Amino acid sequence: MCDQVPGAKAKRRKLNGMTTAKGKTKREKTSITLSHPTLDPNPAHLRYYDGACDPEIAAECMEHIRNVPPSDWLDVGRKPRQLEKQQLLYGRERSDRRVQSPDIPVCFQALYRQAVLRIQQDRPDLFERIPKEAAVSCAVNQYVVKDPMKGSGKGLGMHCDSGAWEPLVIGVTLGDWRYLKFRHKQTKAWYRICTQPCSAYLFCDEFYTDWQHCSLPRSSKQDGTIYSISYRFK
Repeated sequence: MCDQVPGAKAKRRKLNGMTTAKGKTKREKTSITLSHPTLDPNPAHLRYYDGACDPEIAAECMEHIRNVPPSDWLDVGRKPRQLEKQQLLYGRERSDRRVQSPDIPVCFQALYRQAVLRIQQDRPDLFERIPKEAAVSCAVNQYVVKDPMKGSGKGLGMHCDSGAWEPLVIGVTLGDWRYLKFRHKQTKAWYRICTQPCSAYLFCDEFYTDWQHCSLPRSSKQDGTIYSISYRFK
């Protein structure tokens, strides 16, 4: 169970038209968990879309990733050896970061367009803010199984994205499922999303500036590597 707001009992709900679950019900991996029942169960600037991307395009992206030489993967994290060889960067980046290529691969561009079309169906107002054909930057993070005997995997700690970008991120999960957590900087209230393979999510505005986010490490039963593909804008 994740940490909770002091004195508040966590309450699990499902967003975007899903049902509410209370008490000791069986957990479904598509649920979104809230730290407090007073939180908006359907926030306008944090959206999740199950099954947003075509599995065939996702398979092309996975094949591209498997063909990347190990030497091209970058380290992530502030601590030495925290997350070694876990990130690929395409497109424009900050001046202090190395990109593998200034061009985003065609398969990742196709994945992006599918996520954008799903956003259009849900939030036309946000759709108007998003470039339709291509993002400026594409980052691929991989979270490997670090202990095959236990099935536990790596994650990435709480952080905020750089203010050099527009306050809007579109992400897609491939491979295995994972938990994506958002925590408010002041109140410590949180949302936790289980992002399934081929699902997409979007966060923007206050969820970019006032909330931190992380990819929680899987404590057990991670069957394979998790890939998080995120798109950013200038």
